[in-house]
Amino acid sequence: MKYDFPESFVRDYDKLLKDGQCSDVIIRVGEEQKEFRAHSLMLRARSTYFNTALSATWAKKEGDFFVLSVPNIHVYIFEIILRYMYTTEIILDALEGVKVLELLVAVDELLLRDFIDKLKLFIHQKLENLIKQDAISVLEMFFQYDICESFREPCLHLICTYPDTLFMHHNFIQLEKSLLIHILQCDSLGTLNEIEIWNYLLKWGIAQDETLQNKEIKSWKINDYIILKNIIHECIYLIRWHMIPPNEFWKNRSFLKNILSEELYKELGEYYLDPTTPLKDVVPRLRKLPITDKNAKKKKFEDLSCIDLTKVNEKLLNEEDDCDVIIHAGKGLYLKELYAHSLILNIRSSYFNHALTNNQVKKEGKYFVFQFPNISANIFEIILRYIYTATITFYGLKGVETLQLLIAANELHLEDIISPLISFIRQEFEEFMKQDAVNITQIVFQYDACNLLQEICLHYICTYPKALFENQKFTQLDQTLLIHILKCDDLGKLNELEIWNYLFTWGIEQNPTLQKKDVETWNTDDYVMLENTIHECIPLIHWFQISGREFKRNLSVFKNTLSSELYQNIWNYHLDSDSLPHDVTILPPRHIQVHMPLIRSQHFNIIASWIDKKDLQKMPPNDTYYSFHNNPYDFNLIYCSKRDGFEKFHDFCDDKGPTIIIAKVQINESDTCLFGGYNDLSWKNYNNKSSQKKISYSRSDKNFLFSFDNKEDYSTSKLARVKKGKIAVGYDSETGPFFGSSKSYYEISISGDLIISSKNKIIRYGTNYPDFKKFAKLQNIDNCKVEDYEVWKINIKKGNI
Repeated sequence: MKYDFPESFVRDYDKLLKDGQCSDVIIRVGEEQKEFRAHSLMLRARSTYFNTALSATWAKKEGDFFVLSVPNIHVYIFEIILRYMYTTEIILDALEGVKVLELLVAVDELLLRDFIDKLKLFIHQKLENLIKQDAISVLEMFFQYDICESFREPCLHLICTYPDTLFMHHNFIQLEKSLLIHILQCDSLGTLNEIEIWNYLLKWGIAQDETLQNKEIKSWKINDYIILKNIIHECIYLIRWHMIPPNEFWKNRSFLKNILSEELYKELGEYYLDPTTPLKDVVPRLRKLPITDKNAKKKKFEDLSCIDLTKVNEKLLNEEDDCDVIIHAGKGLYLKELYAHSLILNIRSSYFNHALTNNQVKKEGKYFVFQFPNISANIFEIILRYIYTATITFYGLKGVETLQLLIAANELHLEDIISPLISFIRQEFEEFMKQDAVNITQIVFQYDACNLLQEICLHYICTYPKALFENQKFTQLDQTLLIHILKCDDLGKLNELEIWNYLFTWGIEQNPTLQKKDVETWNTDDYVMLENTIHECIPLIHWFQISGREFKRNLSVFKNTLSSELYQNIWNYHLDSDSLPHDVTILPPRHIQVHMPLIRSQHFNIIASWIDKKDLQKMPPNDTYYSFHNNPYDFNLIYCSKRDGFEKFHDFCDDKGPTIIIAKVQINESDTCLFGGYNDLSWKNYNNKSSQKKISYSRSDKNFLFSFDNKEDYSTSKLARVKKGKIAVGYDSETGPFFGSSKSYYEISISGDLIISSKNKIIRYGTNYPDFKKFAKLQNIDNCKVEDYEVWKINIKKGNI
């Protein structure tokens, strides 16, 4: 799974643009020649125009700066383009009317192909508004520039649909003749009748000649008619004359006779007398209302933000163009040389920024050279890809690699990924410990970057100590860590003799001499060697918790390894526990009960998605469930039946607000499943002595039940939403949590209903959650044992309120 950090990407590149740090290009824009500072690497990577302009053949320099001039692009347009080139953010809503088209023409000139595609989609979406705002300017630009060719036909269609936007425009008389001809050739011009179209044509024609503008038509002489006739000559034959009613023709006969050719005037007169008369010089088609395709689907404009810049940067990373940084990652046989660009490293990592701006890095020729022997090449390649693309992949990494990535991210001050990376590690920590408990533990306690993981690591070891002690790498564990673990008062189900035996094995493996000998053949020096090795660990063994029988069986080893004082004290304790000196400390038994949650973080993500009903929304499969970095809820454990006692449910859970219940159910001797429910309300202790009822019910339309047949396989999840909301959840002072139905459906007992009974059993279900019947593993659950169940309080995370 990939994780994207577009906010940081935009933030870093926007800062680079505004600060102008390390800029090496001056661009003079518009008629006023306003200067902009930029970076040749960014310009060349984003635009083939600038790539060519900045080449050795074309580029001009003033000192250390390349100097370019772009006089035919407005300053405000260039600001938008430059910001897009750096951040891929498009700010279009502030642009009105024809300015959007000016932006399109400019990005075409600068050969920003990815921008062109997005902008065209935006213009198609806003085309009707653009036409209504300024039809004349929009039409002229569409037919002036080749980049706008695809808009010409839809533009004409819209003008034909709303002809007033053109003919009633205050600049209509300034329309170019070629465009007017295009319009008159259209077979649809809204609801305009032909005499109206003719009058608009006359208005336009008169406005083209200053002499005609200053005369009343009544005072026109023959030369004035000739002037107008010459101006509109190409347009006259585009009027659909046969669509003008005879009475309108008759009213304007004097004017028309002076404008139309003698042949056309005569031909029209004969047509009005006999409509079957063919018209040779007239467009025969009728005008009609434009047809709208109701089924046509418009593509939606989407600001995909960083995707384009990511692609460009990924190409930069892979092709190593203009690189000026060499990074040596790893050491020995695993050393690898990686190439990068100082500009990108500078803006994306405060570590590199500090090193490059303060001259703290060695230079060989044109290259800055960094040495990272403590970061493997594989990890550094992941980091470089994040720096360039703002995308990082955690899944697929082993536990040790993930921790190495965290340590490297911390060293390079990549703050944006540290928090989600820690959350991911927490989610997968149990799996990581199963892979390599020893190395994971060593790393977690060795590096400051892993401080937040130390508690969960120690908790896991105390819950599953054999994962560490029986690991084949256990004897490689650092003594400081071994001491840390032996100080714990909870080490699962290990007895103290087992713990001693693990320590004994660890001590032997630290000495090659002892490894080669059988314990039976050890002499005094061998025992002294072992004692010196494990000296600091011996006091951490709870010696007085080893039974007299076990002590006797290992008497020889204990006598030769332990100090005579400790040995005698243990001996005396088993003979007479009251015989010990007052200054001897007897460490208590271990086995203080610890609790490992029944479900993992991913289960909580799924449950949170159900709470927000994401499963009922139409969305892509990948968005159906929350992930750990966008889950809006925190889940806090408030009750555990094994830890707190089955009878203490109400003490811990009443009046706590929304909760989820998780129960681990034993289906048979070899099979278990996880089952539970979500309560949108608070649990209550119902104990109304004045009423004969023992149960009260509350309404909720949000509650649901769920199950996970296989804890390791999230796809086995099943969901049953409440149908009869009136009795969604029940309360009883003598029971734990239960969902729905009435007393007649259940065997109400001391400690629980629906989920748990007084004997740790699940009770039969009713009809309030009908889909519950689809939970295959729970079809016959009356006698299923509940091994443990938990209650988790749900809180909305800060920032999501």
